[in-house]
Amino acid sequence: MKKVILTLALVAAAATSAFAQFGIGAGYANNAQKVGDADPTSTNGFYVEGSYSIPVAGEFSIVPGVRYTYLGKSNTAATNIAGINIGGSSTLVEHYIAVPVMAQYGIDLGAAKLFAFAGPTFSYGLASQTKLEASVAGFSADKPIDNYGENSVYGRANVFVGGGLGLQLGSFQIKGSYDCGLLNRYDSENITCKDNQFRVGVAYLF
Repeated sequence: MKKVILTLALVAAAATSAFAQFGIGAGYANNAQKVGDADPTSTNGFYVEGSYSIPVAGEFSIVPGVRYTYLGKSNTAATNIAGINIGGSSTLVEHYIAVPVMAQYGIDLGAAKLFAFAGPTFSYGLASQTKLEASVAGFSADKPIDNYGENSVYGRANVFVGGGLGLQLGSFQIKGSYDCGLLNRYDSENITCKDNQFRVGVAYLF
């Protein structure tokens, strides 16, 4: 009996892998971060990802993946006091790794396929650095700050829930998605910091 069950499991795994598709994709990424009652601030960048589509039944499939995201923004300010030029700037750069697990359903349109997907994404911050630069009368100095450094209240982990739509033409996909962050990025009871993300990009299926 055990041999029969093992044989059936191997056959099922082989059948699943025969129809499963591996994909690679890249595109534009935007993260809107809201701290407390302040207006959201945005960072922009790009993402690259790999995915593995596992068919379940009909046009329904489960699509886990791994995604790397780069985000950044710069702010500058300048003033003149008593004829002396004073300027300053800050540059934020962040790197993330994420594991999305999407439930996907497709509708065959003949020459193309429309598909929708939704599910959770588990995100972890690899690095986050703010570089401060100040200049006075032609002299400048800069200071990098590790936002995940010692005594920091800025957390690395986050969980998103969201979904999106896409169009598949042959082996190519065009898709967009929006995710809402569930966790408070600040280790604080008085201040909340939450992220929402938007992405649009292309993918190729093998």
